Amino acid sequence: MHNDAGVRNPPDVGGCRIQNLSMRVPTPAWSRPLVASAVIGLRRGPALVALRKPPAEEELRALLSTLGSIKPDDETQCTDWSAHDLVAHLAAGSREMAELLEAPRPRPTRDLVEREGPYRAMSDRSLRRAFVAEGLRLVSAIERRNTPLLFTGAELTVDQVITHARSELVLHRFDLTGGDEIDRVALADPTLFHHAVQVVATMDAGVLPPSHGVNDDEPAARLLGIWGRRPPAHWHSSAGGSTRA
Repeated sequence: MHNDAGVRNPPDVGGCRIQNLSMRVPTPAWSRPLVASAVIGLRRGPALVALRKPPAEEELRALLSTLGSIKPDDETQCTDWSAHDLVAHLAAGSREMAELLEAPRPRPTRDLVEREGPYRAMSDRSLRRAFVAEGLRLVSAIERRNTPLLFTGAELTVDQVITHARSELVLHRFDLTGGDEIDRVALADPTLFHHAVQVVATMDAGVLPPSHGVNDDEPAARLLGIWGRRPPAHWHSSAGGSTRA
């Protein structure tokens, strides 16, 4: 979708928009170009939240674009999770990690049931707005933190928090699509693979599905196996004979 000037309009998901900007804020903490903002519908009216180039921007845009064609009750690759449940998981995860980053002292990570329940109970429109709002809060918390934190038993540096956020967006887009070419390229990122190897080994047991042993020349398939997922069959048929154990 384009406007009259031929510029691509930002995606609109549940009333929330991610926009491109071209401006600079003359403060040391915001030294890079400001390239994103979001209009969030609040009870007191819409609020424009301006950010510098946010972490995981490319992955977020890909997921938001996909959500535009997804219904809340659509099935996903996550057993027993609808698309609504998956968005609730992402929104709750962003909030939990933001709170851990903002907290003056460490605290245990809340379990999935506790943190996701309120989001699952939302209407789909409210949930999608909350997903964007909580993501922006996480970006803001990342900006202000420079020390590691504990998340589900794993100690993560701020850079690892960003990589984990990217992983979540990429993996759960795959859960929605079942594996298109955008997923295949994103999942082949070696940074996400190395992060998965480190994180799965240190996270508390029970928060992740069992890993699948994958003997595959397909980088994306290997990453999916670590996170307990199986690649779609058409990836192998198009790869010229690649096989899965």
